Amino acid sequence: MIRPIGRFLVLFFVFTVLVEDVESITNFTITGTLLCPHRFDYYTLLVEKDTKSGDDIFNTSQSPGNSPGTSTTFKTFGQLSSDEVFDNDKFEVAIRVVHNCNTPVKPYREYEMFIGDFPNKDTHYVKDIGQIQLHNLGKPTTAPIGKRRRPNNKKNF
Repeated sequence: MIRPIGRFLVLFFVFTVLVEDVESITNFTITGTLLCPHRFDYYTLLVEKDTKSGDDIFNTSQSPGNSPGTSTTFKTFGQLSSDEVFDNDKFEVAIRVVHNCNTPVKPYREYEMFIGDFPNKDTHYVKDIGQIQLHNLGKPTTAPIGKRRRPNNKKNF
């Protein structure tokens, strides 16, 4: 038979180990509208900005898209489970958009927009960032955009 103090120590140890393994998952859904004077391709990435350890891309995959007109809406989803040790317990979230609004050939442009600080807790944040005019916005990049579509002047047979 285990003495009461022994039971207490066993239960204390079990609960201590279980509590350390619990991590909150923070979900993010970012939406908005991208504008360009003509058809364009793009993809979006969610980035967690860290000053000490570098930036982390955290959406489950790139969110590619193309706009048959001069505007398109997008929706990007991502999850984070922890931040830097000794940080302010907030996620510093930005969205990165790679696009060809300026030219259909490389170099494309990469634009990054800071969205905000979000507390590290088990919840789902949804934020609409409004409209972004992409024409000549961002720095040149050689990052690929994704699948290409047939140019306007080609006919589908």
